[in-house]
Amino acid sequence: VELKYLLDEGISCEDRCQQFALTNAVRCCFRLGARYHATGIMEKKCEHHTEAIIQALKPDIIIAQGVNPRNSMCNLFCPIIVEKYKKPKEASVEIGQGKGILFLLTPHPAYYSHGGFPWDQGYLPDELEKAFKRAKEIYAGTD
Repeated sequence: VELKYLLDEGISCEDRCQQFALTNAVRCCFRLGARYHATGIMEKKCEHHTEAIIQALKPDIIIAQGVNPRNSMCNLFCPIIVEKYKKPKEASVEIGQGKGILFLLTPHPAYYSHGGFPWDQGYLPDELEKAFKRAKEIYAGTD
């Protein structure tokens, strides 16, 4: 759903798949009760590994979903937050820029309504939709 807001209209599914890479930060999850079996060494080297992936891919845009990925991006790249979207009593959605990368720092999809995004309906919460549209404007240089 997020890609719909960031990529140009009319792009075929095949072409769209060439425009992004998906990585999984679950290996970096330090929360109690998380279902993963990372060793202490894996946890210690996770940010370094994530940084190496990003250096290899050279992305223009990074979407970090959740507290741990957000913190890793802030630790690694120190993005300057240029816009922030927040509803009362909810986590914020931030747009940041740093080291030639546009960052979208969002809550984890499961955060919303504690049931995640209703993906099957193609719906994004209002503040996410606004942030993604604004990020596209910034990326396109039409801000």
